Amino acid sequence: MLLAGVAWASAIAWGDEAKPGAGLNKPLSAANEAALAECLKDAFDEGYIVGPRRMQEAQKHLAHARRIAPGDPRIDYAQGLMLLKQSQMKPAVAQFEAAIGREEARYWPAWQASIWGHLVEKHYESGLSKLDEFAETVQKAEKPDEVSEAQRTSARWIGQLIEALSRCADSKKVHDLLAAHEVHLLDTFGDELSEELEAGRESIREREFELEQAAGAARQTADKSNERRRKDKAARLEKDLEGLSNAKKDSAKSAEDWKAWLDDTLAKADKQLGLFERDYKFLDERIQSLTQSITMLGREITALEVGLGNTNPRTANPFGMQNAQWQLLQRQNQMLGYQLDYNATLGRQQQVAQQGSQAAQGRADAVRRYETATGELVKKNAGLDKWTARLNDEKQKLTVQKPAAKAGKRAPLDKKQQFSLKTFLPLDLDIEKHHVLASFEHSGKEVADENPAGGK
Repeated sequence: MLLAGVAWASAIAWGDEAKPGAGLNKPLSAANEAALAECLKDAFDEGYIVGPRRMQEAQKHLAHARRIAPGDPRIDYAQGLMLLKQSQMKPAVAQFEAAIGREEARYWPAWQASIWGHLVEKHYESGLSKLDEFAETVQKAEKPDEVSEAQRTSARWIGQLIEALSRCADSKKVHDLLAAHEVHLLDTFGDELSEELEAGRESIREREFELEQAAGAARQTADKSNERRRKDKAARLEKDLEGLSNAKKDSAKSAEDWKAWLDDTLAKADKQLGLFERDYKFLDERIQSLTQSITMLGREITALEVGLGNTNPRTANPFGMQNAQWQLLQRQNQMLGYQLDYNATLGRQQQVAQQGSQAAQGRADAVRRYETATGELVKKNAGLDKWTARLNDEKQKLTVQKPAAKAGKRAPLDKKQQFSLKTFLPLDLDIEKHHVLASFEHSGKEVADENPAGGK
């Protein structure tokens, strides 16, 4: 799957040290946060236009941004993206590594960009060493029993990267190096993240099959893996919330027993709901990003198709026409990856919404049981209504349909396409720019979410 659309969605989770967008040394004031966002926007406007003068202007805005927030890794990361836009891979990677090196920075987008840059340049040993470090960072980000969607997404990206490299590697030495690092990765991850790594590998196999055959690929392995994860989650949820609906000689409990039971039950339920809330927000932001990616890319594909349709093959420059056909094929390839990832992400969000609704219902049942047994009222909350609404909303969302091959229409290029790492995991610079600027909006939303009106 795509770097921008899959694991790269971890770039959407910002502002909390337990999240991959974390790493800011000190929280910025609202005024400085707004000023920093404006500086980076101005820098992107200049740095995303190819040319040395534009990059010089971008550097001025970046310098101002560093005066506002000297330790913010987003500045280094943004500069790295601009350098990539200018086709300067080596200095871009240096900026990504500068973002990683910020004190206490756990900035996952920069980790992934640095690894990607090394491996695109075929610096396999340095890139895979950094991949090992990143895997350890991901594994340690949360408690073992609180694995987050951000961790799962990054583990899937690592699986995609390993599988893509194994299909692009051009020597036995590289294949042997990959095998050794894969063993290390599996040792680093627990069972759940290892399953996500394998799911990432399977997605690359699936994508290659669909690209080559222009037809649906068999998803038996992925479906079995997803079904196993769903059962595991359901079992954990049932264990965490056990007793919520079991009638156990209620009349024998004293008021103190009931109060202790309720406190323990609500604590477990609230913790579980907090984890579901974290994952639901992460997936929702990711779906929004993928929707924007699909829309933007769809416009490009339409423009290319119109251009080719209006071109006269007899008078057109053969080289220019072949280049336009190749660009169209590349974008169709990228669109397929976005569509596959959107569908997978939507499926996971639907699961989280269902689990959240079940957990909220269990909590409400526990409160009603306590009130019935003791006659004491407990302060209600809107959690059940919120999760019910989310569940209904998920039922209205539709998966993105993959385009069917048109009968009788020959592919633009007759030769079989040779896929590279960039083909399997392209880095969409426009979407990464969006992620950086959106991080300022998300940080404001998180503050509002932590202090809702009418909260306890």
